[in-house]
Amino acid sequence: MSAPDPQASPRALIQARNLAIGYGGSALLEHLDFEVPEGGITAILGGSGTGKSTLIKTLAGLLAPISGSLELHAEARRPGLRPGAPNFGMVFQAGALLGSLTLLQNVALPLQRWTDLPPAAIELEARAKLRLVGLSGFENHPVDALSGGMRKRAGVARGLALDPPLLFLDEPSAGLDPHTMAELDRLLIALNASLGITMVLVTHELASLFRIADHALLLEREARGIIARGAPRELSERREDLRVLRFFHPDEAFELEASDLHSGRASSPSCGPLLDDLP
Repeated sequence: MSAPDPQASPRALIQARNLAIGYGGSALLEHLDFEVPEGGITAILGGSGTGKSTLIKTLAGLLAPISGSLELHAEARRPGLRPGAPNFGMVFQAGALLGSLTLLQNVALPLQRWTDLPPAAIELEARAKLRLVGLSGFENHPVDALSGGMRKRAGVARGLALDPPLLFLDEPSAGLDPHTMAELDRLLIALNASLGITMVLVTHELASLFRIADHALLLEREARGIIARGAPRELSERREDLRVLRFFHPDEAFELEASDLHSGRASSPSCGPLLDDLP
């Protein structure tokens, strides 16, 4: 058997073709064509109301696509999972931890639901996941006693409970101060490198995006789809599309549009007038 080519492109863990997604048969996003490479960290970007959370919920199977093709090629790593066990982990924006349970009990939930491990083994596994995210010693703490950053880490620990090959994160940095956000970013980078786990995350935090993401998809509300894709730093350097400029450099885009309005020049048809973006 020949050795794998180190220069070969990673395989696509997720493939979307002409995908339309939304609610009640009404498409919020359509004509989506993209791939998520195995082993990397892919960010879904966009302003408020562009469909970021809708997209990640569809990728995770929480919402059914309206039309098109969506393929998930993630094989479960843990043997002996019960039929129907998810082949991914999910970290929700607000953590979705159960306040009536301790931290250890929250992390143990997926193991109780999807494995036949005895209680003692489940406890050991849950403790190991908490140790992995730096929460050893907090196993018996109630959720209400945790800081925001600790809750985020606990959500990651629970998302990793079944040793998935893929982890979805919806706004993992939301509500965190810059220092705590940077700590969480370092944790995600370390987990990605040590576990080889593929991550797909929704974020609007540029500092976090530039630190951790290998690839990004930028959504736009009026386009109802993807308007740019690529490495975050490369996207931030693009100046030819005002819509991309608005996301990465809003002050620069504002000054450019204000100058056009004052000089009487019409805005680019592809970008729409400035007032269209007001809530």
